[in-house]
Amino acid sequence: MGFIDEIDVHLYKIHSE
Repeated sequence: MGFIDEIDVHLYKIHSE
């Protein structure tokens, strides 16, 4: 699940920009 979590955080940061 860590792998999915990393992607989730990455997408969240991209959307936050």
